[in-house]
Amino acid sequence: MKNTLKFLAACLIIIIVINGCKGPKQYREEADKVAYDIIHDAEKDIFDRESVFTIEKPEDALRRRLMEAQGLQYSHNGSLGMENLDKPEFWPEENFPPVAEQLDNLEKYSDQIILSLDEALMIAAKNSFEYQSRKENVFSAALNLDLAENVFRNIYSGSTSHSITADTDVPTSPSGEDVLVTADNSAEFGISKMLKNGARISASLAMSIANLLTFGDNASKGFGADASVSIPLLRGSGEHIVLEELTQTQRNLVYAVYEFERYKKEFAVNIAGSYFSVLRQRNQIANAKANYDSVKISAGKSRKLAETGRMSNVERDQAVQDELDARNNWISTQQSYNSTLDSFKTTLGLPPDADIELNSDELEKLVEYTGKSLDINLKPDLKTPVEFKDIPGPYELDEKLAIELALKNRLDLKVSQGEVYDRQRNVIIRADRLRAEVTLNGSAQFSDSNAKSLLNDGQYRALLTIDLPIERTSERNSYRESFISLDRSVRSLQQTEDQIKLEVRNKLRRLQEQRLSLQIQAESVRLAQNRVRSTTMYLEDGRVQMRDLLDAERSLLSAKNNITSSIVTYRLTELELQRDLGLLTIDNDGLWVEFDPKNIDANQTPAAAKHEQSSTDA
Repeated sequence: MKNTLKFLAACLIIIIVINGCKGPKQYREEADKVAYDIIHDAEKDIFDRESVFTIEKPEDALRRRLMEAQGLQYSHNGSLGMENLDKPEFWPEENFPPVAEQLDNLEKYSDQIILSLDEALMIAAKNSFEYQSRKENVFSAALNLDLAENVFRNIYSGSTSHSITADTDVPTSPSGEDVLVTADNSAEFGISKMLKNGARISASLAMSIANLLTFGDNASKGFGADASVSIPLLRGSGEHIVLEELTQTQRNLVYAVYEFERYKKEFAVNIAGSYFSVLRQRNQIANAKANYDSVKISAGKSRKLAETGRMSNVERDQAVQDELDARNNWISTQQSYNSTLDSFKTTLGLPPDADIELNSDELEKLVEYTGKSLDINLKPDLKTPVEFKDIPGPYELDEKLAIELALKNRLDLKVSQGEVYDRQRNVIIRADRLRAEVTLNGSAQFSDSNAKSLLNDGQYRALLTIDLPIERTSERNSYRESFISLDRSVRSLQQTEDQIKLEVRNKLRRLQEQRLSLQIQAESVRLAQNRVRSTTMYLEDGRVQMRDLLDAERSLLSAKNNITSSIVTYRLTELELQRDLGLLTIDNDGLWVEFDPKNIDANQTPAAAKHEQSSTDA
């Protein structure tokens, strides 16, 4: 008996120590480790690559550094990051989140920051609000999977209770006291297990001691043990039924990884589009300023010509009016640029009032890359016409090959395909619920005041329960609706497939259109420049009117803006096509890796097709 008591005491002590010594920090760290391990394993299995996935934000977040260094306004400490929040009373982890360190070189962030495209992509991946939320969705899916797997693990439980009872309604005790005081102490240790065939097994061991405090050592002791098993035989039996929730949770994690990977591609292309949109508007400011300066000179000449009678007042006023319009357009373009730049900052997850500019050299690199890849002189000599030729660009793939690549590599299509199989399994689950429910239950209970003879006497029980499938209206309707859900998922798959084909075909057409348009725009700029120069000379000789020069200057402004827009559009369409083919890879820093169109065929996957090329190194 002493050995039994020692064993029970040891078990209870172990339970108390294990659970009592764990604090919120240990639980959080354990959850992090479990989730990250699940995600890393999933990415290894899916993409065959090492993952560095994390939802933790860097302590030296650029947002906080900018706000502190540039003295930006904010209304709450939360604007500087979660780690800067005032911790309320009873906060479970005093040192979490860790307080961000004050960097010694903050002064370098007080000046204006000029971001390259690569820097913008990396900053966005670390600071964007939506990007962070998407990562947290994957993390939550991993925690859900851990919870689903926990159902089939050994579940341990342990508890103790202690009470003292005073009873005044008792006969006078030998000591003369008329109050009976009883102390009750009990402890229980249990284990349960869910098997993959649906059987549930549980067992527990309990001990109780009741001591009459007023009567010295008079005490009663009790020991108990019980075990039970429940086995479904028809409805709810079989691994394919029992494991369905776990299976679906595992697939949901895969879908979450797919969707996040797809989102990273879309996000990077969107950041590039926004980046070049800002640079395009800055280029329009330069064009508008050059146009204003030119029109201003023309208006000045018109005033002098009008004074000498060589130009009518109507033409002079027309020139002055165009000067005012050009100035207004210049001012409006500046304001539009500032608004677009502020919006881009918020897309990166940075304050809109932060002093940030974009590197204008990126647009020059883009012009050079586009001209070289398409063999088009985007800055033609005024005397040499642009040669028109219909030679496909590097990413203008054969349509059938492009569609085949997209259908093989698009992750959102894989999700749609998986959801069809999910709905098929759901039909099987709903059909199972139409069956009779037959469950075999068994239990055994043992109790004794002497631990040594605990197992000598026991009660054994077997029970077979049968729920006949007489009333199954709800299950019947649910079964019928499962086919509707399956049909919807098939239609969704078809719609996704058709949308992919449409996107690829449209991108290929747009690439061709923009490539041919670039040649036209380059020639249009050359002609517009010649037209302005010749019209200016003819105006001085009186051979043309002022409105001819004004029209030529407007045409030049339009041509310059159009060719910049076409260059940006063509490059973004290249990136969008790679994204829509599923062949644009995003690395751990948020930078893209493009595939080599010269070495691609329908059997290649994104990993096999990629080559080393940074976001801006064309």
